Order: sequence, then structure tokens, then C-alpha cells
Amino acid sequence: MKNLCWGKTLFLLVFIPVFSFAQNTLSGTVLDDEGQPLYGATVIVKGTNEGTVTDLQGEFNLTTQQAFPLELVISFVGFDNLSFTVNNDQPQEFQLSFSNRFDEIIVSASLNY
Repeated sequence: MKNLCWGKTLFLLVFIPVFSFAQNTLSGTVLDDEGQPLYGATVIVKGTNEGTVTDLQGEFNLTTQQAFPLELVISFVGFDNLSFTVNNDQPQEFQLSFSNRFDEIIVSASLNY
């Protein structure tokens, strides 16, 4: 009977901490303002170092230790950053707007032999 009691105690000590760390998996697609997928867009959970990048189809999967609701920050070069609050694990579609903050771009090249 003592062995059964010790077995239950050991089981609880080992598995209760495992279940106390919930993980949420988020998925979605990042598109430009014309509906085209953005490859390489950054998706980060605000205030953490948890993040990922989108694949060729603009899709991402992100597993986080944070509880809902979460604030995601999505960014891509040449587009305005998007902050979005996610309340559940349903796939989301995010659309970034092209940024016109660039007044001018200077390209400089030289030939050094």
C-alpha cells in the first residue's frame, strides 16, 4: 500500500509542472495590400522574444507560452508595422500596407580594382 501511495505522489510531482505550462499555437497568413503573400515577414509576440518568419506562401506557425489575448507585431521591409490582438488560436489573415515613408533612395556604387 505504501508503494502505491509513493507511486501516486511521484506521478503528481512529475506531471503537474508539465501541465502548468500551457502552450498556444498561432497560425496565419501575411499578405501585402494587393493580396500577395509576403515571404520573410517577421511575426513577434509583443514584449517577448518569441517569434517566427513567414514561408513562401506568407504562412506562419508560432508556438508561445503566453496566454490569450496576445499582441502580435508583424513587420516587413517597405511596409508599415501591424500590431494586432489575437484572442484565440484560429488561423488569422494579416494585411500589411505599403509604406511611403521613403522620400528618396540613393544608390551608390564604385569600382575598386
